[in-house]
Amino acid sequence: MTSRSTNTKILGIMAILAWAFIFSAKCFAVDPPQNPGGKQGGDSQSAGACPKSSDGTCYNSFNRNGEDNGTGGGGEWLKIPKEEIRTDVNRITYNWLRGKFGISINSGQGGNISWKGDPQVITGCGDADNIYVFIGHIFQNQPPYQAIGKGYGPHKFHYFWDGNRNVPPEKGYVNRSDHHADYNEAKSEYFKYLKRTNQTDNEEAAEKRWQEGQFSWFCSWDAEKKPDCDPNDPTCNDKIIPPTPTAGSLNCGRDLPGVSTSPYKGNTVAESGVINLSYTGTLDFRNWQNTTKGKNYVLARPGDSVRFKHSMCYTAQGVGRNLQGRPTPDKENHFQIYAKRNGSEDSRYLFGQSELLDGNQRTVHAHTQHQIRGNGIVSADYGFTTESPTGNPNPDYLCNSPIFINGNNRGIQNGFQIPGFATGITNCNSASRTTNNSEVGSVISQGLRYDDIRTWVSYTTQYVVRCGCERDEAYENHFKQTSYDTAGTSSDPRTEWGQNYVSCRASGSCHHGEDTRYKPTYTYEFPLTTENRGTKETESKVYVPYNFNTYVTSFIDAEDIAFAGEQVDIGGSYHILPRQNDVVAKNAYATVTSSKETFRIYEMILPIYANPNTFSGNERSAQDVCQYYGISNCNLVNTINGPMNASGNYSGESKNTGTFSRTIPDNEEYIGFKYCTATSIWPASSHVGTTNTVDENISGPAMNGGDESKYNVSDLSCITIAKKPNFQVWGGGMYTNGSIETSVSKKVPGSGFNPYPNGTEKIFGSWDEYHVIAGSNVSGFGSGASLGYERGYRFDVPTGGANLNDSRNNLTVASRGRTGYSGVPGLPSSLLARLKARYRDNIEKISRLKITTHDTGLQNAYIKGDVNLSQISLPDYNPNAASTLGVMKNSLYKTLSADDSKNNTLVLYVDGTLNIDQNICYATSGYYCEGTSSTIQNNYADIATNSITKLPQILIFAKQINVSDQVTRIDAWLILDEDNAPNNLNTCSTYAEPSALVCSQTLVFNGPVFAKSLTLRRTGGANHGGGIATRDNAGSRELGTSFRHLPGDTYYFTANDGSVAPGEIFNLRSDAYYWGMGQAQRSGIAEVVYQRELAPRY
Repeated sequence: MTSRSTNTKILGIMAILAWAFIFSAKCFAVDPPQNPGGKQGGDSQSAGACPKSSDGTCYNSFNRNGEDNGTGGGGEWLKIPKEEIRTDVNRITYNWLRGKFGISINSGQGGNISWKGDPQVITGCGDADNIYVFIGHIFQNQPPYQAIGKGYGPHKFHYFWDGNRNVPPEKGYVNRSDHHADYNEAKSEYFKYLKRTNQTDNEEAAEKRWQEGQFSWFCSWDAEKKPDCDPNDPTCNDKIIPPTPTAGSLNCGRDLPGVSTSPYKGNTVAESGVINLSYTGTLDFRNWQNTTKGKNYVLARPGDSVRFKHSMCYTAQGVGRNLQGRPTPDKENHFQIYAKRNGSEDSRYLFGQSELLDGNQRTVHAHTQHQIRGNGIVSADYGFTTESPTGNPNPDYLCNSPIFINGNNRGIQNGFQIPGFATGITNCNSASRTTNNSEVGSVISQGLRYDDIRTWVSYTTQYVVRCGCERDEAYENHFKQTSYDTAGTSSDPRTEWGQNYVSCRASGSCHHGEDTRYKPTYTYEFPLTTENRGTKETESKVYVPYNFNTYVTSFIDAEDIAFAGEQVDIGGSYHILPRQNDVVAKNAYATVTSSKETFRIYEMILPIYANPNTFSGNERSAQDVCQYYGISNCNLVNTINGPMNASGNYSGESKNTGTFSRTIPDNEEYIGFKYCTATSIWPASSHVGTTNTVDENISGPAMNGGDESKYNVSDLSCITIAKKPNFQVWGGGMYTNGSIETSVSKKVPGSGFNPYPNGTEKIFGSWDEYHVIAGSNVSGFGSGASLGYERGYRFDVPTGGANLNDSRNNLTVASRGRTGYSGVPGLPSSLLARLKARYRDNIEKISRLKITTHDTGLQNAYIKGDVNLSQISLPDYNPNAASTLGVMKNSLYKTLSADDSKNNTLVLYVDGTLNIDQNICYATSGYYCEGTSSTIQNNYADIATNSITKLPQILIFAKQINVSDQVTRIDAWLILDEDNAPNNLNTCSTYAEPSALVCSQTLVFNGPVFAKSLTLRRTGGANHGGGIATRDNAGSRELGTSFRHLPGDTYYFTANDGSVAPGEIFNLRSDAYYWGMGQAQRSGIAEVVYQRELAPRY
């Protein structure tokens, strides 16, 4: 990630008797290695459209230059034909569009467009011929403001109209993309879109919507193309008439295989069947699937119309009816038509008017040829057939809800329309009659349960006949038929059914009457055997599988940086999308999800330079967010579970989560880390893969709510955690003729992952200890240490900050109704003139890089041009005045004078720029100047004396002063008031773009500062939390901070003051007053700074 640019605020400051204009860094962060992906979500509105720097780029949705196509911003509609869309047309993500068609690849990054509330996906255009996308164009931020030819988008069209309503839209519209759409063409297609989608066909209403512009894209179809309709609509195509199956009649010997119609043996055969009357897939489910043919199911989606049928032939009960003696079977047939839902019997799923569809068991008696008859029943010889629902049931089983009708769909009149595509059961008879408003994931079945009765004549007879002339020898052989299967199978023509008898009787004579003629006489009996082979069932099923894909997004409603402890708004979106499933239906469609469908939003902290597994999501991840990205410091923010796409819309559903106000963690030092959010949805899809087999649709994930092994994980949305460094003025106040504007942090110090706010909010920022006197506005800056430390100053509790409602300006001189505008005149220039006359102008103007010690003890040096402090040599030995200067390590120090009659003052006059690359200290040795922390006040105790005239003091006059990053302490007066000079103090000039890893040590100025401008570039302080609760007094406490990168990619900081810790401290210590008093005793003078006559009530 590129380093953060330094945002500056212009301040006026006076410490003690000084005034200045300050350039203070607003925020700093560690330079990250790469961009993890920008903000996602949002309503595609402009955000930070133009940077302050002239070498940046801007964008605008309206070209204010009128007809100049080559410069400035401008809006443009792009026409993208479906042939060029090489992604899922049911789900075209903004990410896929970027980098194509004239849309900048950087459109998704933070700082240009806010995506809050926008799911960043185009849905519902799966069958469209074109997609129109609006973009706002990018141009260079310097004359002649050349357009770069690409734009940010998709961008809300509203901002085209919002840009300039005084100029005709044609003049603000540009033509820069090779996918450019003419303005009037785009408008015409939008009007057609409104009409086609039944939103409005009124020109005036369409014009109003066009100018409101509350859209970034829309679908377009060829002008004369008739909208595709669903086959469930009988009017979809006049040549395709939905089937209207009818039983008509039943011939048991012909229509059911295996039925015996013999008068001597009969059986029981049943069949169930099912048909999907609305089927458009690749299989045969639009025809009857009959159990006798080994087919017992169909696949269907919500909205399809299905029908069952049941037939039964029980010829076993007809055996004997036409035989001699009318023998009767001794066992009755019992049967029942039943229904099940997901394996459990439920008579509510017996549809229609047939009297057999009541769930009751019925009995079939012997020799009752047409016993089963009635409404909805087709009776046959020892058989029947019925359908469910029966033709034209009243009430019907349709779901003509508005949601379905508006999609040009209708249920088929003579079927059961499967619910699950409409909210609730209102206006859906099939749902209200079953009391289940969705059948997705269900198996609906009907079957016929019956006694498997078989009856046969239990004997056969074989005759041996010898009746004739004088022959009376007839007899028979009886064979018992113990098995239905073998009964009557003899091929001997002398074998007949029945237990029959034969005898010979005289019937005349033969041989001319000499002998008696005998003829056979037969007696017939037909004993029956009836067996019940147990209960059998036929069952036909309708499988209604889940069918959906998903898509998820995340967003952070912030620019590229944010601050620890402060509020950040995050959110995301989830999308239930159509899925192609051609064994169920021709067109892609989506169903409701199961109740286990779960959407989650996470927040996490990504360490500096950490390398997560990826910054991009995965639509088929085996792991949820934290494990997928490999981030341990990860927290679940919110969970949404339950049925999604509850209305069952074929086109799916998109939902935004809303905004979650979160606290960026402040319980550890996270400067430079990334605060990220990502979302997931589980299961990621209804099916394991993209293939569609029958088995995958009748079992497994598709029938159980989805593939539980996969998550759909969104891309990471990240911002870098930065800081707002502050400065403090101790022992004095601020005095400026201008304004004072500083940034403040409103935060919950010490918070972890929590909603915002989850504790007491505090305000932190820059402050002084005493008064603020400003000639203009004061904003953010506190007086009277209002943003400083806790009362008592012993730090018994974490350090301070201000409560939200506390006054932060009690010692700010203010005009009525305004903070600031004191009306106090500026500091007289004569004060500076006297300082220069007394200490600067008396220096001999011979430039040399060596300090001179005069007999009076005064030390000084004049240097012409730019110089580093370390280049200036110590003075030569003067026997009349001992030098009190020393250099040790990286420090220049000045110690106490041994002779209180000597002037222990050093004056440096640099007629150019002084680069302070060493600590400057009043100390007894360099150790106390560099070896101890400059922000622990007790470390100054080594410079103690009983004579104020022995105190050291250093005065530096220069045109400009730059301070190196390793310098942490400057004990000196800094006076920058030269003619024709910048007169600027830069507190860290080593780096052009400071970050939290450089310029990160607190810099303490012990002495007055006079300057026309200050560039405050120290990034130290403003740490996490409210500070460490100790019982140290102020003198022993670490008041500043340092932060640096150690080997092994670890980071180190030290501070006890948390968010109060400053980057710079301007400290008017008492030694400056004492030294001034000592100087006054040598040649004192009093000067009026200003005078004002006050009213008695003032």
